[in-house]
Amino acid sequence: MASNLTQPATEPTTPLLPLADIHLQAAPSWWPLAWGWWVLAAVVLFTVAGTLFLIKKRNANHAAKKEALQLLQTSAYQNDIAMVSELLKQAAMSYFSRGRVASLNGAQWLHFLDQQLPAKYRKSHGFQAKEAEWLAALYAPTASLPADTQKMCLEQAKIWLTHALPPKKGNQNV
Repeated sequence: MASNLTQPATEPTTPLLPLADIHLQAAPSWWPLAWGWWVLAAVVLFTVAGTLFLIKKRNANHAAKKEALQLLQTSAYQNDIAMVSELLKQAAMSYFSRGRVASLNGAQWLHFLDQQLPAKYRKSHGFQAKEAEWLAALYAPTASLPADTQKMCLEQAKIWLTHALPPKKGNQNV
């Protein structure tokens, strides 16, 4: 036994016990996912789908308003206030019941338009406040209207389309 102690350290020694090599476990796999990752994936998927649905619904809800504003900018509507009133009525029928809007004319129509405007715009841009000009513009020949009356009517129509449509939750049945 004393001879084993005197051997140099560089010589290989034979093991006394037959030991096997150490095998490490394989790294854990990322698949299958833990339940928390499935929940997170479902939440993200539903959030994206819900957001896309709301965006599509909003765009569809604003389509009539957008089209009416584009038509108002065309030259055909710049000189004919009766056509502007017709455009407002078509836009209103896209958001309100046909039976409620289609039968309105004259002062009742202007009152309806005012009801849909937010309160802050009714005072400065209300239709009833300018009722005489609107009624004259609706039934007078286009050539006889002063330019400022035509401009005022177009500006009011643009403000109405911009701020009254689509109607707020409580205004749809008014």
